[in-house]
Amino acid sequence: DNELDLAGGLGPGEVLGADAMEGVDPEMPLDELLAVLCGELQGSPESLASQVGGEADEEAQAQALRRSLEADGLSESLVELRRVTKVTKGGNLLAFRALVVLGDKRGRVGVGVAKGKEVIVATAKAVADAQRNMIRVPVTRSKSIPHKIVGRATASRVVLRPASEGTGVLAGGATRTVLEMAGVSNVLTKQLGSSSLLNNARATIDGLRRLTSPRQVAEERGITINQVLGIDGSLVADSYGVESVALGEAEFEAELGKLDKKCRDKLVADIEWQKKHGRALQPQILRRSKTEEVAA
Repeated sequence: DNELDLAGGLGPGEVLGADAMEGVDPEMPLDELLAVLCGELQGSPESLASQVGGEADEEAQAQALRRSLEADGLSESLVELRRVTKVTKGGNLLAFRALVVLGDKRGRVGVGVAKGKEVIVATAKAVADAQRNMIRVPVTRSKSIPHKIVGRATASRVVLRPASEGTGVLAGGATRTVLEMAGVSNVLTKQLGSSSLLNNARATIDGLRRLTSPRQVAEERGITINQVLGIDGSLVADSYGVESVALGEAEFEAELGKLDKKCRDKLVADIEWQKKHGRALQPQILRRSKTEEVAA
């Protein structure tokens, strides 16, 4: 007739539910039975109180993560949520896979993917993964990209082209979400290959990561930004032209040796045909030459 307070939640007249009685053998010794019900036996199912407490902790962590993102000016967008199954010897393990795009709409964006037994757990882990893989995108004044680029990820290819102001984001699926989260408002896109949302999102990130701004190009080449854009009316000092140079027999043989076998055989056959019909030949080659004057 003694009353037991199991897991801190049972009182007089209360009965354990069916979930809490899983794995309980009525014929086991009393001390083991109490250990199983209280969740203290190693390898046994957790008690009902600990399960509820774990779910509350996960919910609190997800809310804390969202508050931290809002403080950093970041917003999230759930692109895909799939139910996945892992086949094991003991049976099928069900889980959820979340694909999340994170960005501040001012040039920072990231893509994250993660799995979890619960939707909220998978989403929170995907947001954390996206936060670790944030990239900086060079966005122009017209809210476009500096130049054309092709992003690749496995079997997916995404072509990104700059567009004038007022064009909008001509894209769909995960590509559109990534571009909007990055703050790109005018762009032309084309998705090629796989139609997977995950691969298209990763291909878009690959293209945005390899974009270069005029400032970066100017620093690499050691010139000014105006020279890169060609808006100051002058050419770069190191300008080159093309000139035709006659080749001697030895030089011609050396140039032939640089070609692959197929091109070399075709060129030799054309020369033999010209000689057979009595036509004079003077081999010439086009070479790049540096100009001394700068065009104004």
